[in-house]
Amino acid sequence: FKITSIDSTAAGCTLNGNKLSATGVGICSVYAVKPADVNYYPEISPVISIKFDTFSVRVTITVPLGGGNMIITGGAPVLDTSTPVPTETLTVISFSPTSGSPGTVITIIGTGFVSAGYSLQSVRIGRNLTNVPIKSVSNNTTILATVDTASSSGRITLTFVATNGGTQEFVAPGGVFSFTPAVVASQPTISSFTPTSGVAGTAITITGTNFTGTTRVTIGGSPVDTFTINSSTSITAYMAVGSAAGTIAVTNAAGTGASSGSFTTYNTAPNITLSSSSVTADSVTAVSITVASNSGGPAASYNLLGTLPLGLTFNSSTGAISGTPQEARATSTYTVEAINPMGTGTATFTLTTTY
Repeated sequence: FKITSIDSTAAGCTLNGNKLSATGVGICSVYAVKPADVNYYPEISPVISIKFDTFSVRVTITVPLGGGNMIITGGAPVLDTSTPVPTETLTVISFSPTSGSPGTVITIIGTGFVSAGYSLQSVRIGRNLTNVPIKSVSNNTTILATVDTASSSGRITLTFVATNGGTQEFVAPGGVFSFTPAVVASQPTISSFTPTSGVAGTAITITGTNFTGTTRVTIGGSPVDTFTINSSTSITAYMAVGSAAGTIAVTNAAGTGASSGSFTTYNTAPNITLSSSSVTADSVTAVSITVASNSGGPAASYNLLGTLPLGLTFNSSTGAISGTPQEARATSTYTVEAINPMGTGTATFTLTTTY
C-alpha cells in the first residue's frame, strides 16, 4: 500500500520504507492507500492497531517508553469490518408535487441518500418546527415525505446526520411547497332517506348536509354493509344482514347526525299470535280481535282469508278485526296473514255470530 501521510503525538515519529520509528511516548498514525485490488489487505503486526476503510488505511501505533522500531508488513488478506468511506456526494436536487394537503406524499430527488455516510433525520415543510412529517428513504436517490397537519407553505428543508455526529441541512431547490390545510368538518345532518324499509342489501339513499369525510353509517346502531359518499349532501348505504331497525346515523370527524324517522328492517318472516282464537258475538256485542304478539320480523301488511259477517271490518295495516255483527253466521274459521319481504306468518280464529 502507498503511504500518504503521518500524524503523531509521539516525538520523533518517522517512517523509513516499512519501518516506523519514534523516540518518545505517544501515538504514531500512518495514513495509506490500498492497492487497486480491493481484496488485498496488509497484514499488520499484533502490536499495531489498524482501521480499514474502503479507500484508505489508518495505522495507529502506541510508542512504548523509550521509543523503538515497529515493522509494518504486507501480504495476506484480512477481514474488513469498518464503515466504508463515502464514495458519493450528498445532494438534494428537486421535489414534487409542489402543492398539497395533509396526507400528500412528496417525492424528493437527490444523490447519496444511502451511500454518502449520512442518515435522514427530518424533513420540514414550511414553518413546521415541531411535528416532523412521516419520511422514509426509498433508495439512494429518493426520499418520500408525507405532509402532516403542522406543515405550512414554504421551502422544504432536510436535515441529515453523519456517522461522526455532524449534521448537514439542505433546502430543496424548486421553490416553495404550497400547503392547503385540511377542511375542518361540520357535523352531518339528515333531512330524509328512501326507501324507509328493506332487506339485507337494500340500497338506501340518504340526503342531508356535511357528508364529506363520513367514516361511519349505521341503521339502528348497526353498521351498514357498505356506503358511498356521492357528494356532501348524498350518501348511498347498503343494509347489512341482521341489521336492527331504527334511526339512520351518519358520523364524521365533527360528530354524528341522526334521522328523525326510523328505517324498518326485514330479516325474518313474521310469527304472530292473536288476542282471541274463538269469538261468539251478537248484534249488541262488539268484536275486537288484534295481533297480540310477533316473535318474527315486522309485518309490512296484513291480509284476511275469509269473508266477515256484515258489521265487522278488517284493518290491513294492523291485522285487527272490529265492529258489531249485523247478521247471523254459523261458526267459521278465519286466517290472518302477516306479510313482509321475507315471508308470511299466519294465525287463525273462529267466529260465531247471532242476530
